[in-house]
Amino acid sequence: MAKLKFRPIPELTQVEIERFWSHVSKSDGCWIWTASGQRYGKAKIRRVNISSHRLAYHIGIGPIPEGKLVCHTCDNQKCCRPDHLFAGTTVDNSKDMLSKGRGNKASGPRHGSHIKPERFDNPGPRLTRKQILSIVADAKLNTLTNAEIARKYEVGKTTVLNILSGKTWSNITKIQNRIL
Repeated sequence: MAKLKFRPIPELTQVEIERFWSHVSKSDGCWIWTASGQRYGKAKIRRVNISSHRLAYHIGIGPIPEGKLVCHTCDNQKCCRPDHLFAGTTVDNSKDMLSKGRGNKASGPRHGSHIKPERFDNPGPRLTRKQILSIVADAKLNTLTNAEIARKYEVGKTTVLNILSGKTWSNITKIQNRIL
């Protein structure tokens, strides 16, 4: 397993601490980082970007143990409230995520599980040999776009591209290319 590498957080002055907290909107729930950063907030200390939740943990709880992540009990990536943060490993963070039911579940209209939910109980291939050959034939006719082919066979556009490029199902598509 790769070792986590984070820049050490320097000893902070009172002015730096006050400036950090001035960018945090405190409430009864999460304390939200309001300055820069997209998913996780980023604070700039002495020209170095530091994740806002890591800095909040350092200021509010103490130094982050070496090799540990700072995880959110609230699952709010912008939260800087020290009592919503804990130091843990990637395994701890994954267990926390799964215990809250936040694992990567197949769902939603873009995933396709709403169309054929029975597919997600079967770990086998989703497409048959005949469907693969039909996808290649449809693409060669140039009458449908890859997106239309994907909708026709209820798969993602990437699946179609991977089939056509030979990245997947090449054992079947090589034969098809020789025939056509």
